[in-house]
Amino acid sequence: MLKRFAAAVILLALVFLPIDQAAADDACSSNTAVSKLGASIAVQCVTVTTTGAVADATRKTQNDRGVSTNNIPKPKVPISIPAENQRTCDDLIVNCPTIPEPAAPATPAAPAPGAPPAVTTAVLREAAASITLPAVQPQIGPDPSVNKWGIVAVGYPIWLWTPGTDRVASTVTAQGITVSIDARRTATTFAMGDGTTVRCTTMTPYPGPSNPPVESPTCGYRYPKLPATPGAGYDIRATTAWTVTWSALGQTGTFTMTRAATRHIDVAEIQSVITAR
Repeated sequence: MLKRFAAAVILLALVFLPIDQAAADDACSSNTAVSKLGASIAVQCVTVTTTGAVADATRKTQNDRGVSTNNIPKPKVPISIPAENQRTCDDLIVNCPTIPEPAAPATPAAPAPGAPPAVTTAVLREAAASITLPAVQPQIGPDPSVNKWGIVAVGYPIWLWTPGTDRVASTVTAQGITVSIDARRTATTFAMGDGTTVRCTTMTPYPGPSNPPVESPTCGYRYPKLPATPGAGYDIRATTAWTVTWSALGQTGTFTMTRAATRHIDVAEIQSVITAR
């Protein structure tokens, strides 16, 4: 019994007795057991493989356990592009991302105290609303009202124009800013009602009847046929375009304004009937 107890004590001492680190390393490298006081003790070996980049210039070829580190990839060296060869996306023109404009704030920020006034879109709109441009009144010569049928004859040359000045200049005040306005009528477009549009940059009022009738030298038309619906006539819509030049606070610019009106005319054919006396 005493012998068995002594043997158990010796075994426990062997288990908890510290193992020399050098002996453990040799055992791991040679895959052998460590001998402690004549007994063979198995040592648990852990293989460690280095995977990180080596900081110094001299790289190890083996780790602490003798495992080759030749398979460790070398750190990538960033490519340096000379400044003269660097180009922005705007320079490349193609394949550039489309960056939307920043959204305007819901409530515009108030100007800083003492800041000078600025010409804004709202200022120009208010200035434009105060301009008095001539009303559009489509004129036809000869006017249908002068003949007993009250019509425009198919194939007869008619003159087209709108009365009034071609230029309006004024000075207005909008939101405390004085704005100088110079509006010029640049063109008048007549939609003749039959699908034809006549655009005129110059118009000549009808001078009066002549025999034979003559065409307008600047803006005129002949209806080639009757309306699809008998007696329906045509609606002529005249639209004048104005180019408005403004100046305020040392700034200047232009915008376009239009005015329009419609009139109805009856179109018919005039047939000659020859009778014997």
